[in-house]
Amino acid sequence: MSLTAQGREIVGLTGLQGSGHLAVLDAVCGRARPSAGSVRLPDGRSSRSARHAVTKGVAYISVTARAAG
Repeated sequence: MSLTAQGREIVGLTGLQGSGHLAVLDAVCGRARPSAGSVRLPDGRSSRSARHAVTKGVAYISVTARAAG
């Protein structure tokens, strides 16, 4: 899979349960390491942690965020 987002772009990823979309998001957001391949953030580095991803403008909003307020 290849995904490129340009600056100031908002990108969403969705899929059916079990399709792997949450695993991809976890890797992009630094919440998990990919089992293969790599994730590169705007600074050209791998997504090392959720904190690093956030400093580069990457965020994860779960489906339960609405319930949390």
